[in-house]
Amino acid sequence: MRDPAAFEALRVDRARRQGAPGGGDAPVADGDAPDGPSGEYEAWSVDDLRQRAAELGVVGRSTMSRAELIAALLDR
Repeated sequence: MRDPAAFEALRVDRARRQGAPGGGDAPVADGDAPDGPSGEYEAWSVDDLRQRAAELGVVGRSTMSRAELIAALLDR
């Protein structure tokens, strides 16, 4: 894992966007992800990576490889 704090922030953000109980304010524990992909991008499908990249405004996401999408998301 490159940056555990970044992964935790992404888990909390995803839980908040998916309407987790409590508004996603509480951290989501490892392996206790809300419905859908976990917070670890390596486990996400390319479609899910592209969707998240779109939410974050990543330019060029439609032509990026899986590895490029993950790198772009981790840079955000």
